[in-house]
Amino acid sequence: MVNDRYVSMKGVVAVPVGHRVEVTVTAHEALSGGMEPAIWNPRLRDLETGVIYGDSWDFTNKDCTVDQLPFEVRRDLVIAERFVGRVRACRILSGKLPDMGTVGWITNLWLSIEP
Repeated sequence: MVNDRYVSMKGVVAVPVGHRVEVTVTAHEALSGGMEPAIWNPRLRDLETGVIYGDSWDFTNKDCTVDQLPFEVRRDLVIAERFVGRVRACRILSGKLPDMGTVGWITNLWLSIEP
């Protein structure tokens, strides 16, 4: 469908089918300079439960362990894209991560995007 979109995230993000979610893609400094969207590292908020799934970078740029992270998302992040959709399918896989070449968990979400 025209308003459908796939979102892939590192980690296990088991969002039930039918839930509405907000996806936020932040921009990070590219190796070549400038900013580029971190498409493999979006932040997702389940609008039904309030649970936020993200990377530690979303919460702090300081060197600390994940048990010391604040709950608030950093205010200095540059938002490249934000959209809301309803989960049509959720798949969790183990395998080689696309940007790191290591084995880990990947979640694929199929979303119907809201206008």
